[in-house]
Amino acid sequence: MAPFGQPLNVGWGNPQWIDIHNREGYIRTMYSVVFHRRPNGAIPYEEYVRSVYHVGQKTEAARIRAFVERLGQEGSQRLVARRWAEKMNDVWQLRPGQHRIFYFWHPEGERYVILNGYRKRSRRTPRAELARAESLRAEHLGG
Repeated sequence: MAPFGQPLNVGWGNPQWIDIHNREGYIRTMYSVVFHRRPNGAIPYEEYVRSVYHVGQKTEAARIRAFVERLGQEGSQRLVARRWAEKMNDVWQLRPGQHRIFYFWHPEGERYVILNGYRKRSRRTPRAELARAESLRAEHLGG
């Protein structure tokens, strides 16, 4: 089992179904999901989930992880139909409760790349959070 903080999926397998680790064991996903890793080795998504977990919101942290796993199982289109995901410029956001997790589809790698997260405190997405997600996307794509 992968330790806490490792990407959900780093392996190769059948192109339609890929096994990933979770805390209970293996689950099957249709889409590959990886986390963006900064040049300094930091993983912004994991840092956010850890911060949620360490302030005593263990249920919320588990819910965030469940939404990321669901993204791998169902893809963006099904989540958009349920209003659990939304397109924001060049990135998308998952909507688990009061939390927002930015991600994008990497067509060359055929995978979802999870970027970062934040706690939503107002009706509108803060421009600084969206700009950060877009800069992380550009960093991941090498630009």
